[in-house]
Amino acid sequence: MQSSLRIVAVVSVLTAAGCASQSPRLASSPQPDPASAANHIAVDNNYVGRVNQTALRRGLQVHWINPPMRRARQD
Repeated sequence: MQSSLRIVAVVSVLTAAGCASQSPRLASSPQPDPASAANHIAVDNNYVGRVNQTALRRGLQVHWINPPMRRARQD
C-alpha cells in the first residue's frame, strides 16, 4: 500500500514539474511584420493557366483543390 502511495506521489510531482516548465511565450502569437503587411497572397494565375492549357492539349481536365499561391504587392 505504501509503495503505491509513493508511486502516486512521484507521478504527481513529475506532472506538476512538467506543467510548470511550460513557457508562457507559446501562448502568445507573434506580431505581424509591417513589411509583410504590404504584401498579400493571391492565386498564381500564370501558372494555373499554363497547367490548364497543357492539360487541355492532352485531353485532361484539372480540378484545383489548393491552387498555387504567390505573394503579390498591394498597390
